[in-house]
Amino acid sequence: MANHERPWIPALALLGGSVAVAIGGVLHPLLQGDGPAQLTTIAATPAWRTAHWLFAGGYVAVVCGLAAVAARHAGTAGAAAARVGELVSAFGYVVSLVGIFFMLGAAAALADAYVRGAPGLAATHAAFTYDMLHPSAQAAVRVGAGAVALGLVAFGWATVRGGVLPRWLGWPGVVAGVGGIAASVVARPDTALLVAGVGLATVWQACAAVWLLVGRRVAVR
Repeated sequence: MANHERPWIPALALLGGSVAVAIGGVLHPLLQGDGPAQLTTIAATPAWRTAHWLFAGGYVAVVCGLAAVAARHAGTAGAAAARVGELVSAFGYVVSLVGIFFMLGAAAALADAYVRGAPGLAATHAAFTYDMLHPSAQAAVRVGAGAVALGLVAFGWATVRGGVLPRWLGWPGVVAGVGGIAASVVARPDTALLVAGVGLATVWQACAAVWLLVGRRVAVR
């Protein structure tokens, strides 16, 4: 793909995936309290499965779009960084999907069982199972968000070096990526900061997609 061509389909995939992830984030409630409290929140959220399907589909679309962005850096000074960003971001989204699918499938089923069985033994078993498995899903989300943030750092640096995207978009990507990495390390699992890396990357990816669709070509210097 020549650098002077606008990649309409990959840019739309990147923008659509970013929008899907953002909508999923708006629909997703903040889970706080102990296992029973979280299961009650899940069961009371009508859009629970919709939000997680949006995450899953959005992640796939974003990875496809980022692959095209990395390909556009071929032959530029940012090619190596873009390649690293593509691979690390894809790894991060795949790992995050482990947590997403747990919440989409097992957590939703356990929430239904808890509400139907409360206050009996079935509810106790559902809460126990959730408490045992949920930390693994949170760990996957934490590692995935950190990897996505690291990929954002790489894409930001590729933007600064390569000139395929405007350089003013590069440094915010680097700074946001570093912030996302820090958040994935220090955030408590019951706060939105846990997924700050994905959130910051989503904003940057949407901006990059809009530029690819409507922005003027940026000459490679």
